[in-house]
Amino acid sequence: MMLSRLGLLIALLALLTGCAAPVVRAPEPMAAPTAWSARTGTAAAAAVPITAWWQELADDQLNRLVELALRDSADVSVAAARVRQARAFAKEVGANRLPQVDVGVAGIRERVSETSVHDAQGGKQKISAYRQSSFAAQLDARHEIDLLGRLALGERAAAAEAAASDEELRAVRQWLAREVVLAYADLRLADERAALSRETGIRLGELLHSEQERLDAGLTTRERLREAQRRLAETGGAQAALGQERHEAVARLANLLGKSTGELQVQARADYFARLGLSGAVTPDLPATALERRADVAAARQRVLAASNQAERARLDRYPSLTLTGSAGYVSETFRRWLSGDAVVWLLQAALQAPLFDGGRIEARTERARATVDELHAQHRKLVVNALAEAETALSATQAASERAALAESELARREADRAAAADLRSAGIGSRPELVQKEIEQLAAAETLSARRHDLLVAWTTAQKALGR
Repeated sequence: MMLSRLGLLIALLALLTGCAAPVVRAPEPMAAPTAWSARTGTAAAAAVPITAWWQELADDQLNRLVELALRDSADVSVAAARVRQARAFAKEVGANRLPQVDVGVAGIRERVSETSVHDAQGGKQKISAYRQSSFAAQLDARHEIDLLGRLALGERAAAAEAAASDEELRAVRQWLAREVVLAYADLRLADERAALSRETGIRLGELLHSEQERLDAGLTTRERLREAQRRLAETGGAQAALGQERHEAVARLANLLGKSTGELQVQARADYFARLGLSGAVTPDLPATALERRADVAAARQRVLAASNQAERARLDRYPSLTLTGSAGYVSETFRRWLSGDAVVWLLQAALQAPLFDGGRIEARTERARATVDELHAQHRKLVVNALAEAETALSATQAASERAALAESELARREADRAAAADLRSAGIGSRPELVQKEIEQLAAAETLSARRHDLLVAWTTAQKALGR
């Protein structure tokens, strides 16, 4: 009988507070295409198990730098702290579904001043001042019944926010690994270009000396000598610029590792890209798998789910809430009477409450929550479209970079053949030393171009790993 009356009261309040409000549901996620349109060079495979993709480069020093960055970077520390905050908040919100019990103990000693009272016959009696003590111990309990799932919605929203923070931490780690690889690639390119520039400077010095001898012998013009001087001076300026580029790359690495530039020492390597052996082949996941792996896409989706749960909870604020409260304890003038029956006190209460008129506050909050869902859903859709475009572009760029590197290898082979032919002519007494030096300089220039193309291939390959959510 009691339950039927309670149900009737809830139904009445629900009717008064507007039962026809629409339910807020999470928008459906975007469907990914079934295949990539960009040329990949390899057949698509589902769920390629690549996590530490940079280890494919087989560079122990690079592996150590990435590990140090993932361990010591301030960016990772900040993201990890946000994960702990989100998880703690989710735990706090989840605790709202459990009863809350408080305990209190109080002792009071008071002095009552002298006073007087009137008895039933109208006489006045004087009461002398006295002192009295009271002692109390009490347990208070409060529990909100989750009638319509409001508390569950809040818990799910907080859990989704915590999941989004987890994904954002994963995104930071992926970003950090990629940035370390790119900075390391720039450092190695500066090393190779600096070594080739020094070799070119030596050859240009020899060419300048030969032109000076030929000018003294009347076999050439002063313009050719000046041209040789200009090229040698440009090489000196290029070496200074390459030194600055290396310093900037080291500074970027140190910043990513959370260190000062002076703390990071990376030995120069002049043949890094030649020994790298990177083909540039990328085995792409299916688009749906790649999107699932993208931490930024996953985080955006979790934000949509959290906002949807919050919007539904805001909608339910117009309906009744039921709270149970109770307290029990002892109150007496002395400790020895605490366990006596007349010292026991208790209270039980059930409160059903619903808004009757709030001036449109709940409706405004609900509309705002719905607009937030729409905003986050639109951002998620935009992110998905951008991610698909980024993956398509990265796969195409990697293929193009691989082709350009192959052309640069062919050009270097031709320059090496030209240098060998010039060396044979000079050995046969037909060619001159300046002609051979010029061919050697052209070979060094082709080698520098090849290093740059291999660097571009490494950058494109690294970008493709990020675009595919690795």
